[in-house]
Amino acid sequence: MDASFVQDLSNMSYDYDADCTNSSCVEQRPLAGPIGVALLSVIGLVGNLSIIYLVLRYKKLRNPPNILIINLTVGDLLYILSAATFFIEKEISPSWEAGLFTCKMKAYVEDVGQSMCVFSLAALSRERYLAIVCGIENRRRRGSCSANSLCAVAVVLTASLLLGIPSLVIASKLSSTHCSQFPEHEASKKAFVTLRSVLGYALPLGIVSFYYVRIAHSLYQSVEQFDYTESHAQQSRLRKRLAGIVLLITVLFAILWLPHFVHLHVRAYTSPEVIPLLPYPSYIDYLRIIGFLMALTNSCTNPWIVFVMSSTYRQHCCLFRSLCNRQRFHRGSQGTMRLTTLTGTTRRTSANVSQMSHV
Repeated sequence: MDASFVQDLSNMSYDYDADCTNSSCVEQRPLAGPIGVALLSVIGLVGNLSIIYLVLRYKKLRNPPNILIINLTVGDLLYILSAATFFIEKEISPSWEAGLFTCKMKAYVEDVGQSMCVFSLAALSRERYLAIVCGIENRRRRGSCSANSLCAVAVVLTASLLLGIPSLVIASKLSSTHCSQFPEHEASKKAFVTLRSVLGYALPLGIVSFYYVRIAHSLYQSVEQFDYTESHAQQSRLRKRLAGIVLLITVLFAILWLPHFVHLHVRAYTSPEVIPLLPYPSYIDYLRIIGFLMALTNSCTNPWIVFVMSSTYRQHCCLFRSLCNRQRFHRGSQGTMRLTTLTGTTRRTSANVSQMSHV
């Protein structure tokens, strides 16, 4: 990341907890930061809206796993529109000119969007595990897996809306220029941040890790049940690749959200008498900016990861249509057809490999 870009961002405040109306903040308003955030947000908006459009447009994509993907994209959109929009607005006008209602709604929408993202990832990890269990270990449970996916949608929505309520209640306009999203009392602030970190990061990450470890175990264990013929070796490579993909998703989830919650803890547990004495920008400011950028990057890149990993989505997207047609012709000439769906579904003409359907 360019050093000058980070330096520009370090002179900014997107969370409104610091009253950035003093001369050190207002003296120079660099444009590199807002422009970079705006461009990243546009990329994220286009990607997430494209996912929603394709699912609504094509009946083939309307299934329970993709509804969870819709939850993820909606959460990404809410986070982008709340966090990035107000960040850019803050750089244009450092003072908070909106009322108390807007202050509360900003905090609520941002937390709901964030919760929908992480809870959807946790639900998707569970859905992927059940899909593999249904597809490999017990095909009779397929109907149960679909029902569980639909229930997960309701749980994600309900939990996200409920988890945002504390922020809605706590957010307050302390002055004409200051909108705070945290409790005023130090003990309450620490408790709020700790609870938020557990429910919004540690718990979902634990769920994701738990199910992905079980996915990897199930994939590798199932490989041992086959003879090492050519088709079985092909299936073995596929399952190892899937295990690597889900492990990568877990690692990326942990990395991209960790700085955000580290900043919240550092801010909450740093004495209020110490913060004014820190040079500007301080390590807290850099943590805030890094956390904001990585969380925003996560929301903006999620849909593009879907496009890259899902041939079904690429086939329905005009940008990839011609490429997919060439790939389909090449596969057809070899007598092999593979279709990877959004949820990682892989189907081959081989009877053994067909057991990986809906994985």
